[in-house]
Amino acid sequence: MMLHPHRVSAVLIGAPGYVTLLDDSLNGWPDTADFETVFAQPLDTAALARVAVRIIVGNQNLDKAFMSVPPDSPIWAERSDAAGHNRVERAQALAENLRRNGLTVELVLADECRHAFTAAIQSDVVDFLVRSAAPPRIRQSRVCALASVRSPMPGLPR
Repeated sequence: MMLHPHRVSAVLIGAPGYVTLLDDSLNGWPDTADFETVFAQPLDTAALARVAVRIIVGNQNLDKAFMSVPPDSPIWAERSDAAGHNRVERAQALAENLRRNGLTVELVLADECRHAFTAAIQSDVVDFLVRSAAPPRIRQSRVCALASVRSPMPGLPR
């Protein structure tokens, strides 16, 4: 989404773990200060603002296991835990950060759900993608077909 925002019309982020915030304060994956150096192109926030974003996470997805990056890890970076200590906190921090930077973000906290891809969440995912599809690049039938191929759901066309 950040590298090629002009290529997508919608992005659905499910239960974000490690998140990159739009923030020029530090280099590394938690922030975007060195984006242009790493990717040889500037971050196009105007194009990002045209992407529909929905973040969905279970409201009980509060487990802290695997959420911290230990300092001896090859992916450790300053502020790697700045967005929160569990997936709900990180989803909320990411949504707020994207909104502050001009993006329209829908944040959904799925009731009575931990870290599982339930039927209710599957339905929400398909509804969002169909609603956000931008003809003629993506048509509803192609979105449904893609969803059914990746995760078979009753009632979707095959």
